[in-house]
Amino acid sequence: MNKNKAKQQFTTKEVIILVIITCILNTALLFSATLNKKISFVETEANANVKQIMEAYDYVKNNYYQDIEDSILINGAINGMMEALGDDYSALIDESESDTYNIILKGEYIGVGIQIYQTGNSQIKVSTVIPSSPAIDAGIKTGDVITEINGTTISDMTSDAVGEIIKNGSVDTFKMKILRGSENLEVTVKRGKITLSSVNYETIYKDNKKIGYIYINLFALNTDTQFKEALEKLTEDKVDGIIIDVRGNSGGHLVSVTNMLSYLLDKQYVIYQTSTKEETEKHYSTGKSTINVPIVLLGDESSASASEILISALKETINAPFVGKTTFGKGTVQEMQTIELTKGNYKLTTKKWLTPNGNWINKTGITPDYDVSLEDKYYENPTKENDNQLQKALEVIEGKINNK
Repeated sequence: MNKNKAKQQFTTKEVIILVIITCILNTALLFSATLNKKISFVETEANANVKQIMEAYDYVKNNYYQDIEDSILINGAINGMMEALGDDYSALIDESESDTYNIILKGEYIGVGIQIYQTGNSQIKVSTVIPSSPAIDAGIKTGDVITEINGTTISDMTSDAVGEIIKNGSVDTFKMKILRGSENLEVTVKRGKITLSSVNYETIYKDNKKIGYIYINLFALNTDTQFKEALEKLTEDKVDGIIIDVRGNSGGHLVSVTNMLSYLLDKQYVIYQTSTKEETEKHYSTGKSTINVPIVLLGDESSASASEILISALKETINAPFVGKTTFGKGTVQEMQTIELTKGNYKLTTKKWLTPNGNWINKTGITPDYDVSLEDKYYENPTKENDNQLQKALEVIEGKINNK
């Protein structure tokens, strides 16, 4: 790999799709502190309130004029409690949504590494091929039409049905017939572990300075490992400063951003605080040393939750300048709970988080040191040269390097 090149480039369409997916998934999840806690409905010495709920459940179950599944009533009851809170981030998540959230926030899944969709004429077409996946190794390309899997014609199947065969079928090796233009091909692909990339980096040269640039699109469970790799490669390249870009990043796992900040700050620094109904707790970095090159931060209106923890921590501890627009303003923490019977999840706001200095940025966001709006010419032609927010960050970090 050429370490002076970005590990992965995105087209405008892909960036837009990525931002939309990230915003949708993470505005719903945004800041999962705990996953897969099991909820079991074990009868104890129920208080009067719980007794009323159980009596209502039994009455509905036994007296409704039609049969109704237990899972529907349980999901409905939990959904009602979440809605009654009036909280934007406490909500029931159904089974299919839970699968998607878990894949995205875990950062890996088992599959062949393709995304498919059904065209208007019912063809199953490949929309995306994940880098470093079994699909890449097999030679599958974006735009290929899958016509047959292991001898079965799939022309009458939906994309969901085909996806289920590939992800969860009883076999893990697939002989696929595909149509590429007018050419009929046959490939063999084996199911394997797919790792999703959430960190991209490169070295930018400016006025005889080497600037490391790291873009983080999500805080998945494996983002911290990818971030550490990026830091190590840029350090090997002896960069003079680093720009960390979390524009469009609406959050993810608390543990991931905590580890990332610990790669940058030593253990003397508070990186955030959490507050419950009972107490406020300071959380310190676990790092052994503090980075010795200047850092500049890039963020925007969609930078939320874990992104805001990263920005506020570096801004308030080592005075890292922040370039862009005021952030989203999400200052609460959700915990994810699994419902045993339905296999769905619900998430509940259990804490609020504060910056190292004790500021609560909920619904106000973090104000940039350099307020810069992205200009229209970038949307028309998205290049680094037309990215005026990035260009301002380069100007700011060059000044810090020269004054170091």
